[in-house]
Amino acid sequence: MSEFLIMFREVLEGVLVVGILYTFIIKTGRKHLEKSIINGVITAFVMTGVFAVIFQVVLGGFTGHQAAIFEGVTMIIAAVLLSTMIIWMARNKNVAESLEKEASKIIEKDKNVALGLFALTFFAIFREGVEVVLFLYAIIFTTGGFSILGAVFGSVVSLFIGYQIFVQGQKVALKQFFNYTSILLIFVCAGLVAYGVHEFDEVPKYRAMGKVQSLEAQRPAEGTNLDLEKRIEEAEAEVKEAKEVMKNNEVWNINDKGPVFGFNIDDSGNPRPLLSDKGAVGQIFKGFFGYNGNPSGIEVIAYLMTLGLVSFMWIRASKSE
Repeated sequence: MSEFLIMFREVLEGVLVVGILYTFIIKTGRKHLEKSIINGVITAFVMTGVFAVIFQVVLGGFTGHQAAIFEGVTMIIAAVLLSTMIIWMARNKNVAESLEKEASKIIEKDKNVALGLFALTFFAIFREGVEVVLFLYAIIFTTGGFSILGAVFGSVVSLFIGYQIFVQGQKVALKQFFNYTSILLIFVCAGLVAYGVHEFDEVPKYRAMGKVQSLEAQRPAEGTNLDLEKRIEEAEAEVKEAKEVMKNNEVWNINDKGPVFGFNIDDSGNPRPLLSDKGAVGQIFKGFFGYNGNPSGIEVIAYLMTLGLVSFMWIRASKSE
């Protein structure tokens, strides 16, 4: 469901940018500038693809505790961008007027108008593209999977709304759309922060596990290195200690408790509890709200603080003139 919300908002914002700029040049008798808008969109798509590839390459270069740190940082950055987007949309009640003002300034200069309009389109769409990449990767980190159907459906709905507005000339209650999706996205934002904190919590465990693997790789093919074996035992003790610390920091753990459904099976062939974060109901909550079946105290605090702060800022921005 998070994929649907993200793609719906981001694609709709992109469609509105292109539609508003295109409508503006038609109204002002400058249809010849449409190539600048089209080229700006195409270039933004290409550069978004390049950014996604670079991000994937960088991600693939991390393992163990480094991967946990990278994922945690990505979560926090995605949450900051998402909350900024939510608040910006609440504060800027007339996006069309803002874009038309920017386009008017470019045209009034009467110098490199085509390039200026290209740049305005490119940066607006490329920003949406970068946000999509970060948000979707953050969702993948959180849920461990990705719903192509949800992402495609969200994009299709946005394109349909854009078609109704700019081609059919129908009035669409965009304010209600943005308000409802903003409420849901605030929960997604809080979930991203909480899961980012969760990744940072796991760093000591992964660092110790990496140490064990590194030492085990040094074992001689024949004979026994007593000093090496002692260091391996110490590293394994560090792993155990890190896991115990995480266990002790849990506020609750319902991943192995409660009613089960037979169709949701774990790796051992046993049905998972409904409210496990990998269970039938828990997975839905995880996708919607960043639910975790065994959160630490700091995760719960981070979730509630983010939820409260972003909600407060969104309500305040919505009431601003």
